[in-house]
Amino acid sequence: MFLLISGFTLINTNSFPLFQMEGVYISDISLKAIKNITDNFKVKVIENDRKFNLDMDIYSPCALGGILNDQTINRLKCNLIVGGANNQLEDEIEHDKMLYNKNIMYIPDFLVNAGGVINCYFEFNDKYSRNKVIEKVENIYSTSSKVLKLSKEKDLPTQYIAIELAKERIHNKKHSKLNLD
Repeated sequence: MFLLISGFTLINTNSFPLFQMEGVYISDISLKAIKNITDNFKVKVIENDRKFNLDMDIYSPCALGGILNDQTINRLKCNLIVGGANNQLEDEIEHDKMLYNKNIMYIPDFLVNAGGVINCYFEFNDKYSRNKVIEKVENIYSTSSKVLKLSKEKDLPTQYIAIELAKERIHNKKHSKLNLD
């Protein structure tokens, strides 16, 4: 398996087990960040301008928004995109379709990053429980799997499916007489 992690300046590498796997490539605009990783882990470095030409299984954009655009999507050679950068798609509709048409599975950024929002919700809702947060965060995986499954079944791009699921959930929550949090 080959994984490219692009952008990690603010990631705490001591708690990042992916860097310990074989087949991990990294890229970042910060030479200091690259040195910090390569001093501690056996990863391969790829230059930023070459990263979209790399044959990889997973591309993980973790820095810049708008990184998935006409130029980069046309060069991408991967099966899955899952990363922590916000607003990865330069154009939410068109680039979602482009990825789908290239048979590249894309887990939307707002789904990948949901853990932070979940934690904040519980922090500001007088019912904070670390166990409840962990329970909710663990659902991100099953929701991601559901998005991929529905995308395939309905022949629609993943960003579209994820947005529709979110709308449905909000609608159901508004019309529920029970508070199920």
